[in-house]
Amino acid sequence: MLIFLPPFAAPDEPAHFYRAYQISKLNLTSHTTNEGALGGIVLKIPPNKLFSNWKLTNDEFVSFPNTAVYSPAGYLPQSTGIGLARTAKLPVGYMVLLGRFFNLLTYILLVFIAIRLVPFGKWVYCVIGLFPVAIQQAASLSIDGITIGLCFILIALLQKLFYQKNKITNQEIAWLLLLASGIALTKPNGLVLLIPLIFLPKSLFINIKQKISIIGGAILAAVTSYFMWSEVIKLKHYNTNSSQTIGLLNVNPSDQLSFILKSPIVFFKVLFKSFIFQGTGGDAKPDFYLTSMYGYFSNFLYKLPLSLLIMGYVLLFIVLITKEKDEKINTSYLLSQTSTFLLAILGVAVALYLVWTPVGAPQIEGIQGRYFIPFLPLLIPLGIYAKRWINISTKSPLVLGCIVTFIASCNLLAMIILTSRWFH
Repeated sequence: MLIFLPPFAAPDEPAHFYRAYQISKLNLTSHTTNEGALGGIVLKIPPNKLFSNWKLTNDEFVSFPNTAVYSPAGYLPQSTGIGLARTAKLPVGYMVLLGRFFNLLTYILLVFIAIRLVPFGKWVYCVIGLFPVAIQQAASLSIDGITIGLCFILIALLQKLFYQKNKITNQEIAWLLLLASGIALTKPNGLVLLIPLIFLPKSLFINIKQKISIIGGAILAAVTSYFMWSEVIKLKHYNTNSSQTIGLLNVNPSDQLSFILKSPIVFFKVLFKSFIFQGTGGDAKPDFYLTSMYGYFSNFLYKLPLSLLIMGYVLLFIVLITKEKDEKINTSYLLSQTSTFLLAILGVAVALYLVWTPVGAPQIEGIQGRYFIPFLPLLIPLGIYAKRWINISTKSPLVLGCIVTFIASCNLLAMIILTSRWFH
């Protein structure tokens, strides 16, 4: 996918390229022009997309407001690849390829760490990590790969701590603080994943004072990181007026929040409609979120056949209910993880309603299934609980591995073939 997906064919990839290119030149912040445009001095993408003739030229100001406000944390791999290509004076296309390569490599490493950390459900992380849409994003210049990887590690660490017999270690505490800060600097809505900290067993801590201090420390690390970058934005006088930066009329987060608080019942109806209908036309498409979470590519230009989509979700169901040795479930573990999943979905919807949807609109704009991928491992306890009534067991992990490999390979091969044909 890194090779077959044309440059800037992934969602928002041009804007991600500009931000990563900017950071590769050690310009960590963006700026606002006198006319109110938010962006930076970067290498401009040719409007005709004739990349074979794309030469290194003098940088110029380009507006990319949707990514200009992001902190550099989510662009470290991409900017490293782009910086190496720029330093070596390679053709411009190599900037995209090397940026994508380092991004994909980082994604693989992060998912690998999550799989090593979690005591049960390793195949669940593997299958979700191989979702075709997740691969598309990881093999592009998007920050989605970093977001998914960091969220996977945090969920895996919390699931490990729920089963841990020994006391929490300083290393694990450091991981919690680092992950909280990292997620705050990439996708702050992922901080809902800190909720399960409250439900960790008492046996994990020396006393209740230590538990409170660790939870408080994680929250403080996240809040500090988030507000430090927010202060940078204020000092640089970013133009963060939604109606200008996003390009939508009547978009204002503060006014939208006032609308929600004044009319909570109306907002509940908006939520219901948004998850039942997709698009402002009101056409019923309840399958959109499942499709866009698994096999809807580029800017919703082409998608996997329904048969392969079903295979992918059946595979996820299989690994969720496959019985593993020594696994167990407790009520607090189940409730904390499942409720966090639901709150994460709600958080995505509310965030998009605030920053992407006109004030008082009857439907939330911009919700995509790929935004839910980072939170899917939270369903592991629900799968364990469901095994009381239905489960699959195998004597050899090799059998399950062969099933995962076969179905994932079919879907990924179809993804590459469809991509090649679509952009031929």
